Amino acid sequence: MTEDPRAGLRGVIGLRIGDALYKLATDNGISPKLYDARGDGLSNGGKGGVIKGIKTLCDGLAKKGLLDQVTVDTTGYDEAKWQQANPMSLSVMLKNPAGAAAASQLEKDQVGLEIDIVSAVIAGYLKACKALPLSRSAMLQLLVRKR
Repeated sequence: MTEDPRAGLRGVIGLRIGDALYKLATDNGISPKLYDARGDGLSNGGKGGVIKGIKTLCDGLAKKGLLDQVTVDTTGYDEAKWQQANPMSLSVMLKNPAGAAAASQLEKDQVGLEIDIVSAVIAGYLKACKALPLSRSAMLQLLVRKR
């Protein structure tokens, strides 16, 4: 069985879509503060940082009707380990995100892309903050690392 030569492009395509959708969000008045997660960590020393930015971003998306509610779970995050360049896990639970049905259908059709609007916007924000999303799931459990 030959591997699909496009398989390596799927992550790049997902990040490009995330960049474009994050820019669209900021162009439409949703503007969480940017941090440099490499130095500030994801919590900016406990002051909120990227984690607060994700919540601000999602609250803005909710006001635009793209989701109902968001909860950010940081129990898998350890600032000290992040500073040592260890990947960390964040869970972002989205209630009724726009595009979830399309993302589910892409998965059923085995297209190999995990794209939905809200997840892509969050991925774009993380990239802008120098945190690279390594994986995403339906509940958007993010495994992130320093870039």
